[in-house]
Amino acid sequence: MSDSSFPLPPVRPPAQLDVFLLRYVDIPAAMALQQLFAHEVDSADGHRAALLLCEHPPCYSRGTAQLTDFTAEQTARDSGLVGHAMPHSAELIYHGPGQLAIYPVLSLSRMELSPLGYRRGLENLLAKVCIGQGASEVETIPGEGIHCRGGLVARSSAHIRNDMTQLGTFLNVSRDYDLGTGRKSTTLASASRRSPQVPQVKSDVISQLEAWFDGVKTHVYTRHPLLQRKRLRPGGETNTD
Repeated sequence: MSDSSFPLPPVRPPAQLDVFLLRYVDIPAAMALQQLFAHEVDSADGHRAALLLCEHPPCYSRGTAQLTDFTAEQTARDSGLVGHAMPHSAELIYHGPGQLAIYPVLSLSRMELSPLGYRRGLENLLAKVCIGQGASEVETIPGEGIHCRGGLVARSSAHIRNDMTQLGTFLNVSRDYDLGTGRKSTTLASASRRSPQVPQVKSDVISQLEAWFDGVKTHVYTRHPLLQRKRLRPGGETNTD
């Protein structure tokens, strides 16, 4: 399937896109940053958008869906994982290094996008990313994510509050995490003819977003003043530099 099989809906593009390329960010900090970005985007005089790209330390997120397997969360806790509440529609999603969290923050009314149009557009954009990284048998499953050869590689998690988008997509790049759909999951690396890594996929996400937001001026930052840098220690724990 070709890139053209996944059209992106027309939008009123922002004049400026602030991209934050961060490494490991824990979920509470990522949620706080998105709330800050939402305030900045909403209160800006001009039409702006923001994008947070990061990985999370090993953990799981508990969504808004009712648990059908009451032992699942206890199993995650028994394995030493910390859980965080997130407003996605899944029961549990597992996170960690090798999974890219993609969090666009934008105003749907300024973009002239409906919630459904945004969700479908983001899924098609990620399908284009997967194709660009050499994945085969790419298809979108509306409301769930991106399926490639071998299983689900990306989980849709877009959340909209007061016209502003939060969350977005979790993409298994090089490590296979349970994406909370009941479907078999896999990695982009397994579905690809190449061996994509997180930095290359980050670059492709930005390029695809710039193509969708035709004419946008992109500013890239590799740190945020409200965050301390973290590095991953053996065993999956984080340590502040």
